[in-house]
Order: sequence, then structure tokens, then C-alpha cells
Amino acid sequence: MANARFLDVPGSRRFRREWSSFSENMTDTLMKHGREGTEVLSDILKYLFTPTVQAIYDYGGFITTYAGDAFTALFVSSGDQRIAAKRALRAALETHQFFTQNNHYQSPLGLFVFGAKIGLGFGETDWGIIGSEMAKTYYFRGQAIDSCAQAEHYAEKGELWGERNFLKQVEDLLPTPIRDENNFFQIEEVKDFKVLPAAFEIPEFPADVMVKFTGEKEFYFPEGFPT
Repeated sequence: MANARFLDVPGSRRFRREWSSFSENMTDTLMKHGREGTEVLSDILKYLFTPTVQAIYDYGGFITTYAGDAFTALFVSSGDQRIAAKRALRAALETHQFFTQNNHYQSPLGLFVFGAKIGLGFGETDWGIIGSEMAKTYYFRGQAIDSCAQAEHYAEKGELWGERNFLKQVEDLLPTPIRDENNFFQIEEVKDFKVLPAAFEIPEFPADVMVKFTGEKEFYFPEGFPT
């Protein structure tokens, strides 16, 4: 079983102009400024994703996919499912707090304002590696990923939503029990709770395995092929 979190940064605002897509419109606009625009975009991405990604790994999760201005993360339950759910919730709350307190970025090219939508889900998750001997890719799929994405679709900017099965794992932290028949709920308030950060060690993979995912040129860049 796994708990999944879906984060989406759906839009940005520069001065008073609204953009519907962070990943396309803001990028296109910044690219018109050449190298300076590229550097500003890099700074913005680092500003947004460094603390949010750190929160995932601090609490034992890992990111499965990035999709433009969004990513999906999993928190795998190897024992007590409620502990993994609380770790996912803590990471989500820290991310929500970050965007509440740091929802703008002042750059040399203007002020950019952001909002995040977060969804939390729970359930079985499968993964696999597919492809040929020359190149491979991986996938994650299942109830946890589907339900967290559905929860995120209910959220507006600045909101955190959870799916019923996820909230059942953390029901002791909610101010009121889940009683109605809805499957998705906005998480507006939780009781104070503590959960220790998780130690997460990334294993080392053999070079011949990594090359199948990245390609030889990409894997050995910029040093070049080993002699």
C-alpha cells in the first residue's frame, strides 16, 4: 500500500497579467529575454521546488514523475499504514505552508506570484520497467496515484484536498470525523501532531543499468566515455 501526493503549480502572475499555464506561458515569456530569462526561470524553479522536494524526501517519500509544473510523490507503507499517511500529510502541510508564506518571487524581470494545489490519496500502487535492451523506461500506476490526482482536481489554488481512504488513515488528526458520502474533502485544519523525519538512502545503481535509462552520451556527460 502507498500514500501518494500530487502537487501542481497551476499558474503565475507577472505584474497584473494573468497566465493560465506556468510551464508554457511563463517559460515562453522569459525565453524572449534570452540568457537573462533563462537564468530567471532557473532561479524560479529552484525557489519553488527545492523546499517542496526536500519535504518529500525528509519524510520518507520519493518523486515518481514530473509533469511540467507538477509532480507526483509516493510514501510507501512497509508496516503501519497510518505512519506513512502521516508522513505524507506532514510533507503536504509543510509545502502548503511554504506557498502560503512565499507565494511570490521578485526577479529582475518582474514580480511572479504563484499558488499550489495539493491532493492526497491512498491505495495499491504497481510499478514496472518496460522497453528494449537498448532503452528502458519505468511506470507507477494504481489507486494511490489516481486518487491523489483526482483530489488535486478538486482543489483551487492554495488548497489541500484528500481522498476518503487517505483521510481514514489520519482521521484521529481531523477536527471532525468523516461522516458524509463524499469521496474527496478539503483539508482546512488538522490537530497538532509530530512525526519524525525518515532516513531515506538512495541505492547506487550499476552504470550499465543507468545507461539503459539515460543513454550513454547523457550518462557520461560532460566527462565523456570511460577509457
